[in-house]
Amino acid sequence: MLSIAERERLLSVLPTAWHPALFHARIERVRSGMSDASVFRVGASHFLKVAQGPAAHDLREEINRTAWLGHQGARVAPAVKVHDAGDLVAVMSEALAGSSAEEIDLPAKILVPALARALSALHAIPVRDCPFD
Repeated sequence: MLSIAERERLLSVLPTAWHPALFHARIERVRSGMSDASVFRVGASHFLKVAQGPAAHDLREEINRTAWLGHQGARVAPAVKVHDAGDLVAVMSEALAGSSAEEIDLPAKILVPALARALSALHAIPVRDCPFD
């Protein structure tokens, strides 16, 4: 869980309209992942990503791509709040039900086909419809 000082630093960069939802919530830093954004679990139902500087561009692109994928029928975490202040971007999204592949203890004969089905569904989206490079 975040310390009081860490919580205050986090809230200081976010819009005040977001504070009521975050002030009493259990906020935990997520240490896994590959982006340069700071990622937090907010209670059991949401995630918060915050990126500043060069990482803000990447998070902005992630938000756009995730929204587009959702409109194509892909199962993605919907954004419930987005803040874009140029050099600082933040998104709060709903947590999807389930666990990540790295968190579960399933035998490969079950896990690999499940991952293959998910990737197959993603790759079934026509590339000609994709507006991104």
